[in-house]
Amino acid sequence: MSPTHAPDPACPPIQPEILLPLLGAAAGRIDLQVLEECDSTNLQLQILSKGGAPAGTLLLAQRQTAGRGRRGRSWYQGPQSLAFSLLWRLPADRPPSGLSLAVGLAVAEALPVSAQLKWPNDVLLDGRKIAGILIESAGPQCFVIGIGINLGDLGDLPAEIAATACGIPVDDRTHMLARILDGLVTVLDEFSAHGFSPLQSRWQMRHAYQDLAVNLFFSEGGEPVQGVCRGVDANGELLLETATCIQTIASGEVSLRLQ
Repeated sequence: MSPTHAPDPACPPIQPEILLPLLGAAAGRIDLQVLEECDSTNLQLQILSKGGAPAGTLLLAQRQTAGRGRRGRSWYQGPQSLAFSLLWRLPADRPPSGLSLAVGLAVAEALPVSAQLKWPNDVLLDGRKIAGILIESAGPQCFVIGIGINLGDLGDLPAEIAATACGIPVDDRTHMLARILDGLVTVLDEFSAHGFSPLQSRWQMRHAYQDLAVNLFFSEGGEPVQGVCRGVDANGELLLETATCIQTIASGEVSLRLQ
């Protein structure tokens, strides 16, 4: 569970009246709702979607008390970080394969650092996590896209997180969020129209583990499959070269293998 932080006077809250005029491609596409505090923006947006919330509904929390990541993990939100969830609908003929990679690419390209990507949905800086994505189904072709971005001082991190995560300095969270949403809507429009294939080369350029030896875990605590990362295919599946062949992997957890 994420601790609750007192408001940071050096980190003013996101204000919709300032944010919305800054949006480019996302202008008129985003219905922004800002909560002072909630348990999880993904969970709350799931509830809103069942009540008929339209595509483009964006729920942003100044603080989360129970942020979630992949595989049931907790997501720690620092006092200056961004946590939000976007409701998005894909066309009936568009499979979601590669959607999390597309979202990660949009975030990485919007950040003011040389961010890299770890399959399937982490954004890294110098090997440490600065952003994560959690995508959950909210009905046929409807998805809740949760994004958490570590900005500024993360505060008192739990020891297991401090070794693998870091924040990036940002003077103005509102302008940063506008850049991310602008890029995110553009990438999601491209994905909706053409799938992951036209985004593949851009993702590949930022692949943190390209041609490196890795362990691939299919379950928590399970035995890993060892191989070398060869990138991703046009569907966003990992290409893992093992001793016998190159396998395409649809889901799993990758970590670097120490030589």
